[in-house]
Amino acid sequence: MAYPRQADKFGLRVFFFVLSSLAMTLREYIDQHNLRQRELARRWGMPESTLSDLLNGRRRPSIELASKIKRLSDGAVPLDAWEAPA
Repeated sequence: MAYPRQADKFGLRVFFFVLSSLAMTLREYIDQHNLRQRELARRWGMPESTLSDLLNGRRRPSIELASKIKRLSDGAVPLDAWEAPA
């Protein structure tokens, strides 16, 4: 069965809205998983100070670090979580 084009566009908009609402910040990830910064830094193999700087906005990750965080969080913290607010 073919769907009207407008329905497809609307369906995609809803899909991307739901998908973006599932994305979270690093802080939300830590809170949702009941982790301590020290434990997460150890698990992810990064200095605790780096994680602290990221969480407190003193540092923005390089694309490599943001990609690593995305991979280690199983995609829960996407690359666009690091975009500056508009």
